[in-house]
Amino acid sequence: MLRIVLSTAVILALVGILNGQILAGIAAVPSPDPTITWEIETVDGPRHFTRLRDRTLRIDTAGQPHLAFGGDALYYAHAEAAGWRIEVVDDSPGVGEYAALALDQANQPHIGYYDWLNGALKYAHRTAAGWQIATVDNTTHTGHYPALALDRTGYAHIAYYDWTHGAVKYARWDGQGWQIQTVDAQNDAGIAVTLALDASDRPHISFFAAATATLQHALWTGSAWQVQTVDRHAGQFLSQALDRQGHPHLAYYDSANADLKYAYWDGSRWIIQVVDDRDITGWYVTLALDTNDQPHIGYYNASQSSVQYAFWNGAAWQQQTVIAANNAMRALSLDLDAANQPQLSLFTEHGWEQSALWHARLSNGFWQIEQVEQSGQVGRYASLALDSAERPHLAYYNITSGNLAYAAWTGAYWVVQTVDQAPQSGQFAHLALDRADQPHIAYYDATNADLKYARWRANRWEQQRVDSHGQTGEYVTLALDSSNWPHLAYYDATNGDLLYAQWNGQHWLIRIVDARGDVGQYTALALDRFDYPHIAYYDVTNGDLKFARWNGNGWRIETVAAEGDVGRYAALALDSAGQPHVAYYDATNGDLHYARWNGNGWQIETVAAEGDVGRYAALALDRAGRPHIAYYDATNGVLQYAYWNGAVWVRQIVDSNAQVGIDASLALDRANRPHIGYHGAIAGDLNYARARDGILLPPTSTPTATPVPTATPTTPPRPTPEPTATPTAPPRPTAPPRPTVAPTATPTAPPRPTVAPTATPTAPPRPTAPPRPTVAPTATPTVPPRPTAP
Repeated sequence: MLRIVLSTAVILALVGILNGQILAGIAAVPSPDPTITWEIETVDGPRHFTRLRDRTLRIDTAGQPHLAFGGDALYYAHAEAAGWRIEVVDDSPGVGEYAALALDQANQPHIGYYDWLNGALKYAHRTAAGWQIATVDNTTHTGHYPALALDRTGYAHIAYYDWTHGAVKYARWDGQGWQIQTVDAQNDAGIAVTLALDASDRPHISFFAAATATLQHALWTGSAWQVQTVDRHAGQFLSQALDRQGHPHLAYYDSANADLKYAYWDGSRWIIQVVDDRDITGWYVTLALDTNDQPHIGYYNASQSSVQYAFWNGAAWQQQTVIAANNAMRALSLDLDAANQPQLSLFTEHGWEQSALWHARLSNGFWQIEQVEQSGQVGRYASLALDSAERPHLAYYNITSGNLAYAAWTGAYWVVQTVDQAPQSGQFAHLALDRADQPHIAYYDATNADLKYARWRANRWEQQRVDSHGQTGEYVTLALDSSNWPHLAYYDATNGDLLYAQWNGQHWLIRIVDARGDVGQYTALALDRFDYPHIAYYDVTNGDLKFARWNGNGWRIETVAAEGDVGRYAALALDSAGQPHVAYYDATNGDLHYARWNGNGWQIETVAAEGDVGRYAALALDRAGRPHIAYYDATNGVLQYAYWNGAVWVRQIVDSNAQVGIDASLALDRANRPHIGYHGAIAGDLNYARARDGILLPPTSTPTATPVPTATPTTPPRPTPEPTATPTAPPRPTAPPRPTVAPTATPTAPPRPTVAPTATPTAPPRPTAPPRPTVAPTATPTVPPRPTAP
């Protein structure tokens, strides 16, 4: 199992500026407490990539394809006899968008790419020592749409878009450092940018100027940029290549006429042709010239949702359909092998959560297409529980597949299963383990708007539909009683009510807990030693945190906190005396609060208030009854952890990667070691963190905040031996009837365990030394380019 060991003290000392915010204020309250060392790993982590362009694909001298792509990291793929080999080039979070690939004379890859998290342009190239990575330009929000070319000495040149200044920029490595120039800063230039070097290593940059809606071409003369207008109302999709004489050829989209066009320089002027004027066509255009300087173009017909290929045969344009219909196409990249045979990379994307990269090769007049990689998003609604051997189990929602998933640590690797294959089933997943360490999961079926329940039994998953009246089952939370029977608290969105379901061994008993206004979101359920339910939840109507407990005859309901908009992301735990403790989010102030019942009233205090903190709160009590809380810091996009040491709240960063900590779920083992399951939004992964050592706490018990007045309970407590089936809430004529659910479970197909561990492998070495310093070439001033006609 791969474990990344992170010391919180090191994180607090080294973490720099994230999203423009300095994390200095997050450090823990000074205390003698030892620093917690966190071990972090990825449980389920499909690759995520997005925003590919027309420079993804390059063909080596042997005719083999190479690809660069990224989003949650930068990846490099090349074809081998056994299939595609994919490497992690740069595992920094949020890197790899708009990856531009070039191969040097030894077929070694060079990649320019965008670092979304830091708004910077980066460059990577592989040497015998591994991948060398450098930051080229870290001006705020710069580096979009990079175009990369290598000169005769193998030095990198990159043209790119500076979003902050609306400018097209150019960077070249001179052997000692990066030399950066602004090509055009007047016309919001560079939204589409291309680069090619001629035989004298002079850069030719073509780009779209948004302010004037014109296609521009720029040539460095040795002392200045010579800029020409090629075409008007054109160039949003653009690709460039130079012929053997160093003359530029452009393929591009004409937005005024919705046509694919082609332009080349004939030595004195630009010659423009219409390649395809059928429908709306010419999106995602990509261009390559063959050994005879004849153009080959890949492009997308938006009207027909088809991928097209066109080439000039010396007299006319010939066209072929590569894919007849695919409305998810988002990018194409074309290159030619030594025999002038075309290959294409195709990028499809169904929203943020699902994308795929394909490779197409023309063979004997037919296009052969294969999938190289598929991305995904997993880990939402993560729910963690520890078994009797203190091994973690996680239930979660696979966003890409739309299924409920389950992962368990065997002691050597993670086993991942699909629990429910029904579409859009698994949101609001909540996991509990019974005394035999068998998993039980409550969850929401979004397709049918129903509440469902699954358990592992006799080596397979069995499922039941608990409540199917209206839209019901969101915010479900699960607890098992002393007989291992499930109890569920959840939200009825149709009527805006808090509901409670209990399995009595034969069927489900469903009660209305609270029907006063719109109530029941962000539910948290716990059972006391009598198996009586306690529920914390959010009152949407009043913006309050409420609490309900069953007294054996009816529900006692009270308001815990009512100042401002409070109560979202409620998390509940009961101490050894059965007294409730609640962590929750104050939306008015963006703070994390903690409340506990002292026997007479609720004591409330602020745990964290620096920035927007406290969403996705998860609460657990240690053996001394002290609270521990995991939560999301939205200001800095990091996972935080706080615990009461007997005198003060100690707060630490668990994971400082970007936008991690969503849907945090917390459990403590017998040594008071915290274990946290959570989702990373950028990487789209399910992550797991645990403290290496237990937390030694002084003898002082729980926090001693000033009691806060609470609302009078709606009904006095009347203890009785056991709960009855009849709800005590007022009649609701508008609510649909809720018949008893039949106890027969509907079995599903056996789970499909993933045998191999899913921990993310370590990336190749990433030295930060600059790329291969040698003597820089000298630019020679020349006149504008002079291409010949095809």
